[in-house]
Amino acid sequence: MLDVVVVSVSEIKNTYYLSPNSLDLKIGDKVVFDSDIGLMTGNVLKSYKENKKKLVLPLYNIVRKITDEDEKIIKKNTKIMDKALIDVKKYSS
Repeated sequence: MLDVVVVSVSEIKNTYYLSPNSLDLKIGDKVVFDSDIGLMTGNVLKSYKENKKKLVLPLYNIVRKITDEDEKIIKKNTKIMDKALIDVKKYSS
């Protein structure tokens, strides 16, 4: 049996079909997962029980649930991104 979860990444408005990697996950869990551009974070939306023949294999894995340390890094990076956007807008006007 192929276990698959759907994870949402709100910043880029995208969803990913991932292997839960034997982790006990539930809807709403925040997770770190592998992707073609490196590690990403997102929220578990649901398990995928539809036609699994349409999935592109191999699936990327969920690495872990988000830790407190991950949350700190995300907040720090968000502040840096927000400041960069303000600077870009300021200098492009």
